[in-house]
Amino acid sequence: MKIADVGETNSLKLTIKQALDMELELNLSKYATAWYNIGDHLYNFHVGKTEDDLFVTTEQFNVLVSFLKQKQN
Repeated sequence: MKIADVGETNSLKLTIKQALDMELELNLSKYATAWYNIGDHLYNFHVGKTEDDLFVTTEQFNVLVSFLKQKQN
């Protein structure tokens, strides 16, 4: 699945594991409630319910990518 900002200036191809990691970090963040639809999409990709790309704002993209970077450290 690809995650990209709405202008597709920034994009990232996610593995199933990365989508799960990102969803878990999102659930623990201050954005969990406001961005529940993003978490649902990431979870649905992880369990095989969707392969659709995910388009988010630039701010959301940057925050989500930061979750992956934190996970790598």
